[in-house]
Amino acid sequence: MTKKGNFMTMMQIGLLALIPAAIALGNVYWWLLAVFMYAMYAGVGTVVTMHRLLAHRAFEAPQWFRWLGAFFGTVGSLLTPLEWVQQHVDHHRYVDTPQDPHSPVVLGWRALFFCNHSQGTGTIAVMRLAKEPIMRLLHKWFYLVLAIWIVSLYLLGGVELVLFGWAIPCLAALWGQILIVFAHDDTGAKNSGWLNGLLTFGENRHVRHHQDPRDITQDGMAYWFISRIRTDK
Repeated sequence: MTKKGNFMTMMQIGLLALIPAAIALGNVYWWLLAVFMYAMYAGVGTVVTMHRLLAHRAFEAPQWFRWLGAFFGTVGSLLTPLEWVQQHVDHHRYVDTPQDPHSPVVLGWRALFFCNHSQGTGTIAVMRLAKEPIMRLLHKWFYLVLAIWIVSLYLLGGVELVLFGWAIPCLAALWGQILIVFAHDDTGAKNSGWLNGLLTFGENRHVRHHQDPRDITQDGMAYWFISRIRTDK
């Protein structure tokens, strides 16, 4: 496993250990905040920005949104934009083979903790992305950026804000993108329900996505959001 893979495994185990504290300290307002931050990390950061905008270039967006989405995607997925895009390119190239970074078919439930994280950032898509200073900054200073985010949350709202503003929604975002893949079959029928679509911001149609990676019209909530911020209408 790569150094980044070891880090993410340890982080997920650590985040799991915080669930009892969240249950003990949480109230309805803190949990509502967690839901909102899950939408920011998983929806805006990972699905809309990292996946549809940066990896597949399925639409164009204002520069400020690229930066904001890349930040939330980084602190929410624990991968930099360069790492995430490289990993996703490899996922499409080697889908459900030993070279697939996060195939549940190959890894089973171990995919939740032990992804085969891609090494290097040498694809054309990643090299193109690396031309942007903010993407290079997030990649080079990832650990510092994450630490500053966590410390800032603590200074603003104590342990509770760290728990519900980052830890719990981050864990949900990390697992949500993997768990949904377990639900699909060769036709995509099993995971096309409205609830799965709601929880994953339209990522439930996994098989159909592989058939046409740049098609965002089937993405439900993500498509609704994208249609309002895209600049290539």
